[in-house]
Amino acid sequence: MPPTGGSVTTAPRQYSGAVAQPEVSVDPATWLTHAEQQAWRAVHRLRGPLMAALGRQLALDSGLSLPDYQVLVALSEAQQGIVHVRDLLLSTDWEASRLSHHLTRMQSRGLVGRRPCPSDGRSSEVFITDVGRAAIEQAAPAHAAAVRSRFIDLLTADQLAVLAEVGRVVAEDLERQGCPDVAGDPCLTSGPSHVHDGDRNDG
Repeated sequence: MPPTGGSVTTAPRQYSGAVAQPEVSVDPATWLTHAEQQAWRAVHRLRGPLMAALGRQLALDSGLSLPDYQVLVALSEAQQGIVHVRDLLLSTDWEASRLSHHLTRMQSRGLVGRRPCPSDGRSSEVFITDVGRAAIEQAAPAHAAAVRSRFIDLLTADQLAVLAEVGRVVAEDLERQGCPDVAGDPCLTSGPSHVHDGDRNDG
């Protein structure tokens, strides 16, 4: 049984519950040590609950979902608030169908618009509306405060520096392997540019 994101990364006997022993010979060095396993599991325990909590707070404060926020951040930080669909796919790391359906829902709420790309006339570009810009500007301060209270303020400056370095190293390796850009991840992006800069200065 190969190691995967949230399943077997240590030898199966280290997991609670019945887990079948691998049927193929596995180099013992493949399995994670106890310390390595604790670190890897911490990533999964952190990201899921943290994003869920931030998403609930964002919806309560602004009526936006994290995917809404992700799209609006990308658009608000783009030149003239316009992004080609191809670039939005890269920054969100979504399937084309998911992006299309989500943009349709956002359009119905007046947050974004779509139009043919003037350079080729075949593809589309997405633009932020006045309603969308007002929504992200209203949502960003409360979202930044939630990130601070649920994450930033719980860590020391040294811990934050280590975490930032870990993220950089892993992201650079993913980039070398040709994995999609992570720039649009809502947990890495805190708000539109003129709010985002202030948020960064705060911590």
